[in-house]
Amino acid sequence: MKKPVKFVWFDVGNVIVRASHAITHAILRDLGVAPDKARLFFQCKPYLDFSRGKISPEQFARALRRLLKCHLADDVLQLAHDAHIYTVDYNVKEIIKALNRQPIRLDFVTNTNEWQTRHIENPRSPAEMLFPVESVPLKNYGLVIRSYDIGMLKTDPGFWNQALLMAHLWARDAPLILLIDDNPDNIAAAKAAGLQTYLYDTTFGKGAKKLHAMLKRRGLL
Repeated sequence: MKKPVKFVWFDVGNVIVRASHAITHAILRDLGVAPDKARLFFQCKPYLDFSRGKISPEQFARALRRLLKCHLADDVLQLAHDAHIYTVDYNVKEIIKALNRQPIRLDFVTNTNEWQTRHIENPRSPAEMLFPVESVPLKNYGLVIRSYDIGMLKTDPGFWNQALLMAHLWARDAPLILLIDDNPDNIAAAKAAGLQTYLYDTTFGKGAKKLHAMLKRRGLL
């Protein structure tokens, strides 16, 4: 028998918003960055440091220029980065609205950085002018727990304990949380911390239907 759920935590990237690293890679190549360098953008140490809040946006841009061997301005690098987040999954958004009407607490937990937060939540950001993504006011539904605020990524030791503290919860509450995430490594780390988990299928349309069916089966919708 499934454990009860009092809290549902949503990942953001490729669950609520759609994203593709290939978009940024293509833009960088078009701007003259060598293909092998462009592919390093999201995998490099500076990106991980930026997502952990260890370096500022300006420091990240400087590190990128050294890594990519380019002279692109900060705002151009930000535009290339932000373009990988290209739309909202409206089916998932409707599920969140429906869950918000239930006696369940919703929160959001995401590996992210300052550029991503600005792009998703602020429609007046520079990237919005070229790559329109409807703003997603997650804070209207619940707490947003961001990796750069915690100083760790979801797979880092201690992340989930810190996330519980930020949500004003205790370790004993972990089994009452259902995490919805598309990354198997994040799922494994959350399970080890005692959370219930659901691996989201990122197939557009299909994933939202499967998620809705699971929530219905569990009596959460």
